[in-house]
Amino acid sequence: MDQLLSPALWLILFAQEVEPEEDLGDWTPDVQSQATPSVTTPPARWAAGASVGLAVPQSDLNPAGQLGVNLAFRPTQHVHPALWWSWARPSATGSVSDPALDEPLPWSLSQDQNTLALGVNLRALDAEQRVHPELTLAPQLVWTRSVMTASKDSAVQERTVSLGWTIAPALSVDLPNGEVTLRFAASTVPQTTVLTGLASGLVLSPSFGYRRLF
Repeated sequence: MDQLLSPALWLILFAQEVEPEEDLGDWTPDVQSQATPSVTTPPARWAAGASVGLAVPQSDLNPAGQLGVNLAFRPTQHVHPALWWSWARPSATGSVSDPALDEPLPWSLSQDQNTLALGVNLRALDAEQRVHPELTLAPQLVWTRSVMTASKDSAVQERTVSLGWTIAPALSVDLPNGEVTLRFAASTVPQTTVLTGLASGLVLSPSFGYRRLF
C-alpha cells in the first residue's frame, strides 16, 4: 500500500507546483519597432552667395582683387547646376625707351575682366555631412576692356568678347542657414588683342565666400 501511495503523493504535489498557462488573448508581436527606418530625401533648395578673392594672371598683368556672386539650384545631393559672375581689374606698368625720345615714355595697362560661367557643382558626400569637398566645372563667357595709357593726353581702349572655361575645387562648411566656402579656381581669359598680344590667359583665383540657403 505504501508503494502505491508514494508515487500518487508525488503526482499530487507536482500538480500543485505547476502554474496554469497565462492567457495571451489577442497579443501580436510589435513589428513596427523592428521595421527598417525610412530614408528621407532632402528637399530641393536654392543657394545664393558672394565671394572676395584674388585674381592672379599668369602673364605680365599684376594680381588684383576679385569680386564674385553665384546662384545654384540643388535638386539632388550631388549635382547642382550653378551660375557665377566675377569681376577683376589686373594692371601692368612699364616704360618705352627709344633714341627718338628725350626720356623713357611710361605706359600703363589696365584690364576689366568680367566672366559669366554656367556649369555644375559636383559633391561626393551626402547632404547630412557638415564639410563638403566640391568640384566646379563650367564654360564661361568673358568680356574684357583693356585701356593702354602712354601719356596724360592719350589712351587707347580695346574691348573683346570670347569663350573660356573654369575648373575649381572648393571646400564648404555648413552653418545654420548657409555655408562658408573656400575656393581655388583656374580659368581662362583669352588674351589675343592688339594691346595684350598673345599673352597667357590663365588666371588663378583663390577666394572666400558665403552662401545663403533658401
